[in-house]
Amino acid sequence: MKEGRSCDLLERMAQNPEFTLDSTEMESLMQPERYTGRCSSQVTAYLKEIESLTEGIDSSKEDIEL
Repeated sequence: MKEGRSCDLLERMAQNPEFTLDSTEMESLMQPERYTGRCSSQVTAYLKEIESLTEGIDSSKEDIEL
């Protein structure tokens, strides 16, 4: 990855006998959306909390005035 090179970390880990997963199994775990925790529910709760502040705002404008 450094200097534009590809990352071979998973391949090297798969070759290491101390890791029990092969490269296909490791690749299947590389889904960042699985590791966001409560982010989605926190954003939804926050947006609900400020909903009254954002009613009637023209979101097409660059500047938002409350």
